[in-house]
Amino acid sequence: MDNASLRKLCSDVTLQSQKEGFFNQWADQVENLLTNDFFIQFSKLKSDKERFLQTWNNEHLIPSNIGEDLSLCFANRSAALFHCKDYNHCLQDIDLALSHGYPNRLKYKILERRGQCLAKFGRIKESQRAFEEAISTVQESDLNEGKKETWIQETLKKMSLIQSCQETLENDNNTEDDVYKEKLYKGQSKIFPRASSSLILKYTEETGRYMAASEDIPAVNILVRERPFSSVLMQEKRGTFCENCFKK
Repeated sequence: MDNASLRKLCSDVTLQSQKEGFFNQWADQVENLLTNDFFIQFSKLKSDKERFLQTWNNEHLIPSNIGEDLSLCFANRSAALFHCKDYNHCLQDIDLALSHGYPNRLKYKILERRGQCLAKFGRIKESQRAFEEAISTVQESDLNEGKKETWIQETLKKMSLIQSCQETLENDNNTEDDVYKEKLYKGQSKIFPRASSSLILKYTEETGRYMAASEDIPAVNILVRERPFSSVLMQEKRGTFCENCFKK
């Protein structure tokens, strides 16, 4: 049986089966719990993220019992939040899952997810610790030995890539001041370290404060240079360049 046929068969069984625990039973439960107003509002939502938040934040769809069911709910929501790139709330749900008794056999998944979230915020040391804890807990999982080893090697690669990005950024920061001194026209200004010494500060009542050249400056010279406050990788470069250090 080819993959397409298998997917169709699985979908038909999952969606059409009347057995307990399958989609039809869950759909009936949801329909009984939610009001028509909810479905009307849900139909107006335009993005998957909006639909996700509307669903997962509804108190009727979250188990009220404290324990494994609730922890699994938080963990699954953290996965959806990670997919939506909402890393802050993803971390919060990971903590909630762990605090509500998330099963040891599954912990490696959310600890690895925590490592990726922390890396997105530049918290590299905390990220590496989360990855290390994930690797140690994967031994308690239900994966066979071959899959465990594959997962460990993939996680080690992620750790190495994140560490490499961090070292690149640190090297860039360490050499930053020297780069500015070398390339600014006639060196740094004593008043504005990121500006050329050939620029001076002036003031008039009409325009307020402004920078002006104190001399004739040849073309193609750098007068002001500093690191951007923020930067984003271009859409067409995603997947081939790192979104943290922008290296290929």
